[in-house]
Amino acid sequence: MQPGVFNFVVVNGDTWKKVFTFIKNGVPMDLSAATVLFDVAPKGTRDIVFTFGNGNGCTIIGADNNKLSIQKDFILPSRGQYVFRVKITIGSVGQTFIVGNIKIM
Repeated sequence: MQPGVFNFVVVNGDTWKKVFTFIKNGVPMDLSAATVLFDVAPKGTRDIVFTFGNGNGCTIIGADNNKLSIQKDFILPSRGQYVFRVKITIGSVGQTFIVGNIKIM
């Protein structure tokens, strides 16, 4: 399965909020036991400069535990173009579900 793509713009230091809903084959994915990793790197590198996850900006919500709520202050070393990924691990299986570009203003 290919990851979904989501691009966004945020002002350096501002709080970014977004809720993603996860459905697989028409059925809500239960993320209650999932470990979430959101990491950010400057575009064109693999050098992670910002990372967060469960209890530190990422919260599993929803009646079916299939929504990922992100609320995080984005404080990065400099303005510019970055890339991110959201990796979700359930048990011993990890998969990147969302990737994209971030423009830091």
